Amino acid sequence: MTPPRCYTRANPVPGAAVSDRPPSLSAPRYWPSWLLIALARLIVRLPFWLQMRLGAGLGLLAYRLQRDRRDITNVNLELCYPDMAEPERRAMSRAVFRSVGMGLIETANAWLGNVDALAERCTIEGLDHLQDALDEGQGVLLLGMHFATLDLCGALLARAQPFDVMYRPNKNPVLEHMMAGGRERHFPKAILRDDTRAVVRSLRAGHALWYGPDQDYGPDHSVFAPFMGQSAASITATARIVRMTGARVIVFSHWRDEASGSYRINLAPMRAVFPTGDDEQDAAQVNREVEEAIAVAPAQYWWIHRRFKTRPPGKPRPYLPRVKRIKAHYLDHLQATCTLLQGTAERPGLYLSPEGEIYKTYYARRRLSRSAWRIPAVRFARNGRALRRLGITAPLAKAIYRYPPKRMHLVLYNRLPGEDLREAASSDAAHLSAAGAFLARLHELGVHFRGIHLGNVIVAEDGSLGLLDIADLNMRRSSLLPTTRARNIAHILNHPADAQPLLEYGRGRLVSDYLGAANLPAWAERVFQWQLQRSLASPL
Repeated sequence: MTPPRCYTRANPVPGAAVSDRPPSLSAPRYWPSWLLIALARLIVRLPFWLQMRLGAGLGLLAYRLQRDRRDITNVNLELCYPDMAEPERRAMSRAVFRSVGMGLIETANAWLGNVDALAERCTIEGLDHLQDALDEGQGVLLLGMHFATLDLCGALLARAQPFDVMYRPNKNPVLEHMMAGGRERHFPKAILRDDTRAVVRSLRAGHALWYGPDQDYGPDHSVFAPFMGQSAASITATARIVRMTGARVIVFSHWRDEASGSYRINLAPMRAVFPTGDDEQDAAQVNREVEEAIAVAPAQYWWIHRRFKTRPPGKPRPYLPRVKRIKAHYLDHLQATCTLLQGTAERPGLYLSPEGEIYKTYYARRRLSRSAWRIPAVRFARNGRALRRLGITAPLAKAIYRYPPKRMHLVLYNRLPGEDLREAASSDAAHLSAAGAFLARLHELGVHFRGIHLGNVIVAEDGSLGLLDIADLNMRRSSLLPTTRARNIAHILNHPADAQPLLEYGRGRLVSDYLGAANLPAWAERVFQWQLQRSLASPL
């Protein structure tokens, strides 16, 4: 469904007056940013070993608090290291955040500190490759990559051999003001990322220019090329720029040696002829250079970015959708074009779009409540992806929206084909024959759906079972305890809307099906039976 037009400062309502004057950097909204910069200035004055300790601690704190970035990192590691055991992957994820925290301190040193004082900590290998090419009057494209050490190592290399850089402005004008000052200190020229003409002029003038092609910049001007075993959107501009300018390509790699507190920069020509004239082959060659650098220190790569957000046709995005803010006219559009399945016009619960998509709404009862930081719509999306990874049919969120005036969140997903188990069992109680084994499988996988009932279970077209309303669900790392299992089964048996089909099938029969599939030890089964009798509203 095509959403209604959204009006912003960049795309204003026709006839509305919009000021082009940027807000003052001294405005109160920017005071926290200035406080952060002041704190960074104090930190870079500390002994370097203490700075790194603080950075590592900051990274581990972010691992606990930044759940969205942690999810992105875990998805990237799962895609790129499919054979890695889960405990090892979690340890690597923590190491990535630890490295990111140290990288933030290194970045503060690059922009605010004394880089000359850190020069003795850095070893530069292959500097002659860069200087020889420049001495011959050739432009040099420094093929960069996004490691945590990028800003500091870039500033350290610029001391030995000046070069131009490409950049993307920071959305925070205070931080951008600070970074612009750092770029002016370290580099002869800074070029906006999308200013291709300035890039060509720099290289044709015989300058060296840093260029980082290893992120996902969208489908435009990209091809799908292999990267870490995945088909990744990879830009073709690298080869195109080299063809236009005749520049030499030098791979710029850099790593941190945490044990010694030192840094290593490696400059080397590409390992094969580049460019070849084949966009996919050229993009794959660039990706191989990045893979070689990652292999040296995997945890130092910038895994917290959505490297695989652009997917080949037919493949879903592996990341959780970002929460987007909507306005009242979007809700009016939904009300005018969609069918209301649950709720009222004033408080809708479920919309069906003309394309067969579902909009499910969640409301926060109070402004300060648990749902303010554990947003049900986000939990719905997160649980759907977790269940899919376990091989369980579940909705896959396509988008998440929020409407603050009503404390409302919406999650958009494709409608799953089939009917819920309550409807299916009401017409034929034999549909419950697979329910016991399905519940046993959920519990063995650590899925605790506290509010589960037959209406939350879907019977797919092939007869398999899946889950529907999955916001009220927790994923645990181990199978559920016998007492938790029993309370979960009792919740289904006690649900008044499921009484008739369960009576026809046999409540005791469902419990027997469950225990037969769960295959619990004798002691666990006794505990289960004891807890079940305590939790049932009426005896079996």
